[in-house]
Amino acid sequence: MFSIFGESAFFAFAENDGIVPPDDPPGLSHIDTTAGNGVNESNIPAENGIKVDISGESDTGSVTGQDGIPADDGGNDAGQDGTIINDGSEGPESTGLVNIQNTEVLEFTESFSFIGWDLTNENFINADDAVMFRVKATFASQNRITDILFNYSTNGENWQSLEPLIKTGYDFPIFWDENTNEGYREIWLDLSSLPDGDIWIQAVAYDELNNNHSQSIKLFKDTAIPYIYSFTPNDNSILSGKQVSITVEARDGNNSRIKLIEIQVSPDDEKNWYTIGSMSEDVLTHSSYYSRGTYLWDSTAIIDGYGKLEDGSYKFRAIAHDRAGNISNGTPVRIWNLDNTAPAPPSGLKATSSLEKITITWDANTESDLASNNRYSIYRSTTQGEGYEFITYRNTTSYEDITPSVAPEVTYYYVVTARDKAGNESGYSNEVSASALRDVTPPVITYTSVDTNPYVGGPSVPLTFRATEDSPRGVEIFIFEYSSDGGESWTLITSGKPSRNASGNFYYLDRNWNTAGLVSGEYILRFTARNYEGLSVFEDRIINLDLYASAPDNVEADPREGAVFLTWDAVPDDDFKRYEVYRAESIDGNYTKLTDITNKNITEYEDKTGTIGKTYYYKIRFVDTFNNYSDSLIVWAQPLDDMTPPNVTKIRIDNPGSGTSTGGPEIRFYAEATDNKEIVSMDAEYSVDNGVSWTSQGITKGKLNKSTSYYYIYFEWNTGGLSPGTYSVLVKVKAADVVGNEGYLSLTDETAWTVDLEVSAVTGLTCTTRDGEITLEWEPVTDSDLPSSYVYSVYRSNTPGGPY
Repeated sequence: MFSIFGESAFFAFAENDGIVPPDDPPGLSHIDTTAGNGVNESNIPAENGIKVDISGESDTGSVTGQDGIPADDGGNDAGQDGTIINDGSEGPESTGLVNIQNTEVLEFTESFSFIGWDLTNENFINADDAVMFRVKATFASQNRITDILFNYSTNGENWQSLEPLIKTGYDFPIFWDENTNEGYREIWLDLSSLPDGDIWIQAVAYDELNNNHSQSIKLFKDTAIPYIYSFTPNDNSILSGKQVSITVEARDGNNSRIKLIEIQVSPDDEKNWYTIGSMSEDVLTHSSYYSRGTYLWDSTAIIDGYGKLEDGSYKFRAIAHDRAGNISNGTPVRIWNLDNTAPAPPSGLKATSSLEKITITWDANTESDLASNNRYSIYRSTTQGEGYEFITYRNTTSYEDITPSVAPEVTYYYVVTARDKAGNESGYSNEVSASALRDVTPPVITYTSVDTNPYVGGPSVPLTFRATEDSPRGVEIFIFEYSSDGGESWTLITSGKPSRNASGNFYYLDRNWNTAGLVSGEYILRFTARNYEGLSVFEDRIINLDLYASAPDNVEADPREGAVFLTWDAVPDDDFKRYEVYRAESIDGNYTKLTDITNKNITEYEDKTGTIGKTYYYKIRFVDTFNNYSDSLIVWAQPLDDMTPPNVTKIRIDNPGSGTSTGGPEIRFYAEATDNKEIVSMDAEYSVDNGVSWTSQGITKGKLNKSTSYYYIYFEWNTGGLSPGTYSVLVKVKAADVVGNEGYLSLTDETAWTVDLEVSAVTGLTCTTRDGEITLEWEPVTDSDLPSSYVYSVYRSNTPGGPY
């Protein structure tokens, strides 16, 4: 039921009492036409306005004037808030539409009443095309209702007449009840020609003075059939038990959304289907294009209309219903194997008592469908024959129950069950009992890291020890302590649970002793091992702790060209490990390590990495074999300007040729240079006129590389810019350092390269033709520098003069 109201009229959809379905004879036989006894199904008095009731198996309605344009009397359609309310009561059976039901009367003003409807998610129609509307209208002025017209729109604005869509024989004339001043019209519409999507239906009532008012409702037409997108478990899955998860995803595009998913089984190869469960709209998960849910099925339950399913293969399907009443086609169909028969109980169960442990064993089950994992379940009780509690799964036929899971000297009772792949669990095996023995022996310490070398030291001293234990629980804790007063008092170093070695024959723990705050001297280390019964053992070891390292003396910083040169005295310590050189840009700044020196007698270092004119601060650290260290006093200096140019030390032919002989279109050569600081570039030139003029034409250089003590580079010389001939070539390489100093190396007359850029032409070329072949002959070239193989290249053309 819905209504609208304006300044002088209101409309309402009435409930569906007495509606004639489409296959009934045409007419208004369902309306009492007795004078003075007209039907007013909403029982709302007409007050200063028009009342229009529209009801039917549709939940839409809207109005236009006689010209097809919506009437506008200043009123508000569908109530002041536009709400449409549905109380959920049942009307006559619907064919393709959601039924519209009567609800409460709401008072809005002194002279208007509103009967509202909530059609949210319910205003849907499907592919069925029979849609009935019944309209009742009343004028408070008692003017006679002369007409009620219907229109539709797909956007709520541009209205078209519905009159052409009235089903033949189902357009009933206006009926006027003189007693109640109410007018009626009933029509059946064929909406099959309208597109899917939003459809607004409008009703317009006119009185004898041509006063009119309109009301509209909104439908959603959905003829798209939903479908099952996914349905699991997959084919040939084995199902069993009371909690079988069945997951279904149905899709309905962007249409009316899924309202219900039914899950069905066929025990007779799809002749009959029985519903085993369903998921309603409120339990499904919805997105814009799908609805998904998981149903937990009790596969042992009685199925309505059939009974209980025995073990075997059955066909299953899911059926999706959308909110417009469209139903999926019943595909896909899954074949699932039902197995609710459990294995036999395990037999031959035995129990054995040992130290802090009870071991149970049993005979393996012989069923072919036993579970691959979690095959056997172990249950335990402290009461014979009852009170069993699950403790663990096993895939083998034995289990060790170890303290603290079991208390020593307490009797425990055990049973075992078997499980198949479907999850069916057998009954209990025979019962066995046993008690774990109590541990009365402490651990045995077998090794400490200071057994053979009592001299340790450094800021962090590594400690370790080992112990054996006969209890299956092993050692609970290892404790490290020290005493500096001959054993009168003890200080905890650390403690922890030990690990078991790979072969399982001892326990061990590695820890570090932080010696901060201690001094060098003699100490006693105590190693303690304690088991879970509280039984403990300890071993004491006397050690000499070395926490001292000498500081390097007489450190000096000598400023040099592009560098700072550091010197110091060797330390007197016998346990030398290394010197470390540190540098900072302020005296209390962050010091960065420049290098390590591992020879005690090397007591100098040259820093070439600084910026000229900038002051740097240095310190030398001595580190001993225990990683004790001590820093020298801080010194500082500035690198002086770099006045030394680089030194180019080598120019060498790489390929082709060697020594001073080369040639060809591409010549590769190599150069080396050194510098007191850093070389940033190297370039090359050549001269073919004994040094009168120089050029770099055709020369490209590769990447500049740095070796340990020198820089090197490769050059590629394309000789295409020179005429053919043999040249005496001088080559010059220049190197530049970071401050712009340049150094050169040039070949001399004695080291000049002989560059051969020509080869004699082939002469005397003749050809002889034979059957299927051409033989070429020519005079041999007599140049002395021909290669040993592939001397000649043969070219061919199809036309005189080339191209070859």
